[in-house]
Parts: sequence; structure tokens; C-alpha cells
Amino acid sequence: MSKKYLLACWLSLAAIAGFSQSGQRIDTSNYYNYYREGGRLNWLSPSDAVPVIIEEIKNAGFSTAFIEIGRLIKIDKTTSLVQQVSFNNNEISFGFIYETGHSLGLLVSDRDYLKDETREEYAQPEHPINGPVKFNRIYPLPRNVFLLKERCYWFQFDEKGSAYPVTKDLAIKILRQDIRAFLNKLMATMRK
Repeated sequence: MSKKYLLACWLSLAAIAGFSQSGQRIDTSNYYNYYREGGRLNWLSPSDAVPVIIEEIKNAGFSTAFIEIGRLIKIDKTTSLVQQVSFNNNEISFGFIYETGHSLGLLVSDRDYLKDETREEYAQPEHPINGPVKFNRIYPLPRNVFLLKERCYWFQFDEKGSAYPVTKDLAIKILRQDIRAFLNKLMATMRK
């Protein structure tokens, strides 16, 4: 076999492998596989997440007239909860909490709470004007309150402008997928 033939075969295989990897759809099921060493990590902040939540509620067909920011709801006689974004009309009421905080490491298991039907415990911080922060523990969260955890919405970057597979735009796409999954589940229970 000639060297040109071997080189052509090798280049063809490399191109096919490259196309199959780049053609891979990165989504909620696999984005942790695309973490790359060397890039800096960051997470979507509430100021990134709240507009996305509002947009997805509108895209699902809910009226903007009933979307609220920072709604305080009563869980029971002694416990209240602030939802970052909520929807409430005479027919349906639901809300989203965007829990801030993350560790330095990335763990695929951070997303397990999204798959588990067991409701998450949530500790909402209460910041008094004077004194230490108190935490109101809420367990379980009401079924119509969806918890989104900042630690699941990470992305990579560096100052050089290097390309990383999980960008901020992709992290927003992952957030959208999770919001849509909750809204789809909510709308399915409404049809019953």
C-alpha cells in the first residue's frame, strides 16, 4: 500500500470520528461528560436563571399577567417560602426556586434530585437586618414548587477565548430543558 493511500484512509477516519463527536447532541443526559480540564468553571446566577424561567413559562402558553417575581407563599401556620418566579391564577398555581450554592467539584449525582420522585428538602435563608442568618427548612417542598439547583448549571471558559463544549449558552439550554420537563409534567397532571 502506498503512503498516500494510508494517509488518505487515516484522514478519512479522523474526519469521520471528528464529525461524529461534534455532531453529538449535548443535553441534560450527557453534558457532564463534556467537562474539560484547564477551563475555569462558573455557574448561572439567579440573574441569568430568572429571565429564562419567565420566558419558558410564557413559551408554555401561560399569561404574563399572572407571572410574579419573589412571591411569598404560606406552607403552613409557621412556615413561609419565597419563590423566585411563580404563576398564579384561579386555575393553577406553581413556582420555581433557584437555589444558589455549589461546590468546586462537579458531580453527575447533583442532578439525581431531578429524577427522584422524593421531594427535596429546601433550606431557605432568612437574613435579618441585625444578627445571624437563619434557615427555614421546608420538607417536603409542595408538588407545585420546582427546585432548580445552581450547581447543575455550570459552564467553562477562559480569558483566551478557548472553545469549551459546555458554554454559558449551553448551560442556559440545559436549564431550559429542565424547566420544560417540569412544565410538561405539570401540564400532564392538569389534563387528568
